[in-house]
Amino acid sequence: MRKVLQMLRARYAVAPVYLVIVCAAVTVAAESAEHIFQRAIEADRSGNPEEAIELFTRAAELDPKNGAILNNRAVVYARKKEYTQALNDLNNALKLNPDDSTAYVNRGLIYQEQGETEEAVDSFRRALEIDREHVPALLSRAALRMKTGRLAESSTDLDQVLSLDPTNVKAHIMAGRVEMAQGQPDKALKDFDNAARLDSKSIEALGGRAEAYLLKGDFEKAVQDFSQILSMMNPTADLLSSRCSALIRARRLEDAIQDCEEAVNLDPKWAAASYNLGIARSAAGYDREAVAAFTTAIEVDSGHSKYFYNRGVAFNNLGDAEKAWQDFNKAVELDPRNADAMNNRGSILWARGDTKAAMADFQQAVSIDQRHLPAIKNLAAICLTMNLPDKAISLLDHGVKFAPKDGELQRALGDAYTAKKQFDKAQSYYRKALERASSADEKSRILVRSGLAWERTGNSGRAIQAYEKAVGFTQDDAQKEKLTRTIAELKVRRR
Repeated sequence: MRKVLQMLRARYAVAPVYLVIVCAAVTVAAESAEHIFQRAIEADRSGNPEEAIELFTRAAELDPKNGAILNNRAVVYARKKEYTQALNDLNNALKLNPDDSTAYVNRGLIYQEQGETEEAVDSFRRALEIDREHVPALLSRAALRMKTGRLAESSTDLDQVLSLDPTNVKAHIMAGRVEMAQGQPDKALKDFDNAARLDSKSIEALGGRAEAYLLKGDFEKAVQDFSQILSMMNPTADLLSSRCSALIRARRLEDAIQDCEEAVNLDPKWAAASYNLGIARSAAGYDREAVAAFTTAIEVDSGHSKYFYNRGVAFNNLGDAEKAWQDFNKAVELDPRNADAMNNRGSILWARGDTKAAMADFQQAVSIDQRHLPAIKNLAAICLTMNLPDKAISLLDHGVKFAPKDGELQRALGDAYTAKKQFDKAQSYYRKALERASSADEKSRILVRSGLAWERTGNSGRAIQAYEKAVGFTQDDAQKEKLTRTIAELKVRRR
């Protein structure tokens, strides 16, 4: 699911700035040359590149010193990906007119397309030396800087474009992309909003805004934008998968499944579509069907750690620990830094009684991701079973630093201090855990632990109070009966 945002970026990436064609009237040596030039422009606009090239060539023969003709022919060559001819025309145009900033921009775009970054940067620089307010040059340089990770410099170029032309839709979209890359979804949302307001049919603007809404957690608005895009174009597998991601997070799981199933039907050989279907089914609790979808994804492309990891989770939910272990093992093999798979594999090993191997997996998961709470909790729990409360406390204190509101960490600290017989500290952590508990059963479990700690101090009265509160919260009849007996026994002892 996490990669859906990456697919969205690929689908709605800012389009390159197109080569700039010179449409102004041309003063040529003969009237017929000018007429031929205009016919070439029309042929290009009509989608007849071969005819356009032939006409530009005839015009150039009649007026060989006219750089505009060569510049325009270069644009047509570039669209046909005949870059050698295009660059030759642009270099000759620049020999005729060294101050032609548009020719420099076009040359830079061709270099960029060929992956020659330094040459592209130099061409854009020279265009801007001639004309500091050349918007296509600024946009082109901004796009190149964004692509190479020079986000602050790209932002500077885009700010200049928007100061020159506040209604430039492409600049607003690119600015939004830069801000998303900088982790600023609020700023990005404003730019995408501006772009969508200026052009309500801009798929790039709507797609970018949907992505910003996803990062901000406004999933329903993301769904609305994806739906608007789908109303404007034929559905594609990646677009449906993107809306599926928003629907899952909005907890509209049946709608999400429908989108993903349609995506798979549109492109059954696209592994990500089947994977996303598995995620949607798993979120809805259809683990058996999720396994089938993940298996399809693996059959199409078996090189993704996350495919095996998520199938392992589904197998584990179905109670098939052996198949889950195999998948977690494969996930780790494909990506040794998959901390989730490492932690889940450790849980299965621990359940099998292989404490040493489990502990190694939990430790490795924490070393990969120092904020991996499940692994921290598991490692602390294993330390307590090995009578290592100080190590458990150290781990749990580390977890509390970045998750201070996590009730399970507070409860585990209570258990650790109980193991150290520091009962006052233990009770303080149980109280914190109780404040953070979100369910009645969770509150009942914490109160039982608190009662056990009170019993160990010999304070049966406080133990009875804790157990009586636990009885009021528990939904488990067997647990309620057991606690009631314990309370009765403690009362008898107090007589």
